[in-house]
Parts: sequence; C-alpha cells; structure tokens
Amino acid sequence: MSEPIITQRKWRIAGGIILVCAGLMAWNGVEELQTGHSMLYLLGYWTLFVGLLLAAFYIVILDLRYIRLQYLLGQRQIFHSTIGSEDFRRALGEAERRRSKQSSSE
Repeated sequence: MSEPIITQRKWRIAGGIILVCAGLMAWNGVEELQTGHSMLYLLGYWTLFVGLLLAAFYIVILDLRYIRLQYLLGQRQIFHSTIGSEDFRRALGEAERRRSKQSSSE
C-alpha cells in the first residue's frame, strides 16, 4: 500500500513551524508598532500573523479529525474481527439453536 502524500507527522511539523513563525512575529510585533512603518505595512504584517494563527488552528482541527478517524477505523476493525466475523456468527447461531433445543425439550 502506498503512503499518503501528506501524513500526520508532516502536518504536525508544518503546524509547529507555523506556530514558531507566528510566535516570532508576535514577539517582533511590538518593535514593528514602535517604528515608523506605514499603515499598509502594519496591516499586511498583522494580517499575515492572523493568517498563520488560523492555519495553525486548521492543522489542529485536521489532526483531531484524523485521530478520531483512526480511532473509529480501529474500532470497526476490532468489531469485524470479533463480533462481525463469520465464524463468530456461525458459533452464535449454533449456540442459539442448542439453547432453543434444550429449552424446548425441557
């Protein structure tokens, strides 16, 4: 089976880099406000900062959804390998028939 193009590890690394960049921008933002930059520059600077934060939150949401998906797929696999398996269903049917024979003979 081929590995997906974007893996959970890759987007976690990307999220970490984005958070570091946003943190550096926030740290440097105080200096940027004190210097005599134009309003357009400051608007672009803080828009980029907010965009980085939104990207980080989006990655967090993707990661949580991926974890939930993996959990549900694991749950489904366990169900199919135990209760959902054909062998289990056959054994359950045989046990039901034996129980109904025993209860009808009593």
